[in-house]
Amino acid sequence: DDRKLHEPLSKVHVGGGVWRIKWHPSCWRRGDSCQHFGKMLVAAMHGGCRLVEAAALLEIESDETTIISKFTAHESMAYGSDWVSADAVASCSFYDRQVFLWDPYRVQS
Repeated sequence: DDRKLHEPLSKVHVGGGVWRIKWHPSCWRRGDSCQHFGKMLVAAMHGGCRLVEAAALLEIESDETTIISKFTAHESMAYGSDWVSADAVASCSFYDRQVFLWDPYRVQS
């Protein structure tokens, strides 16, 4: 089996436990002419939300994943996140019962 399931293709520390991962909705397959290929939105509970780019999927010689932006305005754990459009994200938190709409391509706190 050449998939090497015991070794990760890529890894990143997002500051909290990962609760949800959502791939960018614009493109799904390698080879698509899409600037968003390899990008995923991560709801990382105490770490807030992150937009990350998996280097291994982009065939870059690195096992690291790059954090493109982060959103940490939630006052409690970020449990949910999803794409509203190609350039907008919604995220929600549990204890403070808040929903935020934000631009995933800007570093925010």
